[in-house]
Amino acid sequence: MDLHLNKEIFNFDDTRFKDNLIYKDKLKQKIMHCFKYLENHLPVNKVTKENTFNFNKLKKSEGKNYDWFFLVNPNVKLLVRQYGNHFTLFAINQKAESYFNKLSVFTIHDDLDLLNDDDLHDSYIDNRFKTFETLLPKLFETIEKDRVNGIWNDYSFERPKHTKIKLSLVGDSVSSLDEFIFACDEIFQTFLEKIAENDLLEKLKTLNVGDMFSTYKITDIRTEVKDDYYHAVGLSYVNTNFPNSKEEWSDVYSLTRYHYDEIYFGNSKSIVNDFVMANHETVFEIVFNKLVNARLFISDQITNEYFDEMFKLFSETNKDIDIKTFVKSISKDFNKFIYYSFQMRKNQTK
Repeated sequence: MDLHLNKEIFNFDDTRFKDNLIYKDKLKQKIMHCFKYLENHLPVNKVTKENTFNFNKLKKSEGKNYDWFFLVNPNVKLLVRQYGNHFTLFAINQKAESYFNKLSVFTIHDDLDLLNDDDLHDSYIDNRFKTFETLLPKLFETIEKDRVNGIWNDYSFERPKHTKIKLSLVGDSVSSLDEFIFACDEIFQTFLEKIAENDLLEKLKTLNVGDMFSTYKITDIRTEVKDDYYHAVGLSYVNTNFPNSKEEWSDVYSLTRYHYDEIYFGNSKSIVNDFVMANHETVFEIVFNKLVNARLFISDQITNEYFDEMFKLFSETNKDIDIKTFVKSISKDFNKFIYYSFQMRKNQTK
């Protein structure tokens, strides 16, 4: 009998699963990462001092089925996904007293099936922002005052009877698994699309026919975008592990999803990791002697010092890899190894 597996089964419940999404899978940090990137790649709209906005002037990124845009004031940033009368909101309260600015995720939805008046129903079709625009000042106030926990309650957050609000996440607390997973899927997919259309496309412009990524040899590169159609830009390549392999084509979206590491880092992962293993003892000794008596507040101080020293040594002989690529080429699990090795060595010297 697998006793370890038994324990995992016993520990599977709603609360633990939600906690794992936040603390183990780090979905909150991943949302924040996407949020920060998308600020530079989606339209940002500033609300008035009264937190109102004229949606006739809205700047948005239009998709086939739904749109994305930001609404911001000096204290609150709202990332909005709109599908008809359904709004998914990712909100950051920049005034929140937290290392990570307080994040909340929730939906606002006009259920038009609850409207019996045909003219009223049609007015919500003609103006999808009808309720959202009215609620906006109260919405910003609720986020800024850190009261999102009660936003689902129509007594604490007054709105029309046909308007439904569902919480997904507030801070580190997942309210609804279904809503939260849906929200993650949506923002992660949009993040992938913008990475593909911007960063990866720019990376392709630095490559040449004949270059390798992993075991693939590039046979054709297309980087010219026409009419915002990105499915026509990407790479053709053959797998050199198989002499008779047929040429394949991948657009920037597919390349981002399946070949991101190989295209960005190429063979740098093996080069970097081989170097780190060969020089670990030397660099670790330098870092330990430097920090053994230092006042440390977070484990990152140790790993950051280690990577700085390792890259300094690495760059003496290799100028082709920058420090960002260097650090990303090293497994994240190695951070724990460095930290625990440091603590064990420190305890042994006491």
